[in-house]
Amino acid sequence: MTDQQNIETITIEWTKGYEPKDLDYCAKQLKNSGGVYLWIFNGIVPRITYIGQAKRFLPRFTHHIATQLTGGYNAFDIRLHDDPLYFWEKFIINKEYDRNTTFLYQPRSPEDYQGCLKDRFFDERRRRMFEDYLYSHVFSFGLLKSADGKEDRIEKRKEVESILMHGVRRAYAQELKLSTEYDLKFKNSRSNASIIGGITQNPSGPLSLKHTGLGFGSLPEKIQEVLNGILVWPPIGPYRVS
Repeated sequence: MTDQQNIETITIEWTKGYEPKDLDYCAKQLKNSGGVYLWIFNGIVPRITYIGQAKRFLPRFTHHIATQLTGGYNAFDIRLHDDPLYFWEKFIINKEYDRNTTFLYQPRSPEDYQGCLKDRFFDERRRRMFEDYLYSHVFSFGLLKSADGKEDRIEKRKEVESILMHGVRRAYAQELKLSTEYDLKFKNSRSNASIIGGITQNPSGPLSLKHTGLGFGSLPEKIQEVLNGILVWPPIGPYRVS
């Protein structure tokens, strides 16, 4: 059993959720700080749809928004009254991607050049879907604080990103009664590539997380509940499907 006193604790100071058009109001903070961040679907059933990390938030989100609006990322025709989890279950999990479908979009690979310009730039219905999908989200930013005072370490950002991603995938996979968290993806996708994002660096040792910050209490209760279930690495207890 791991000595609890030897487990490093990382405090995540979360902001409130910002709508895309409101990011200018916190541009100075985003320019000068980094950490981890959440894409939160802001519908009747709030869900975390993406988790990432950045050395500086503002350049990352300038890129995110430009890429989302021009078809560089996946996009789903999920309405605000829908639950993304059950949309994924119906149309994505263990399904082959059908490029002719009208309710989801996946960028073409560079080798699959036939129609790639039309799909991304000249299909009006898809362009509206890119925009609607972006505007259906709010974004929360988490600044990382550790006991040693070293706040801007890329390896620690990646490790915290990994813990959050494993935890969210695990929670959603259990809710959908999937065999493992690794089933939360298109059929035949890479094992570490889920709908919520790909894991690049698992923690090298035990870590604990503490969720706090002025904006944490203003996040949707369903999001707080998921985050408050992600407190230690490695996770306690086996994966269970009820």
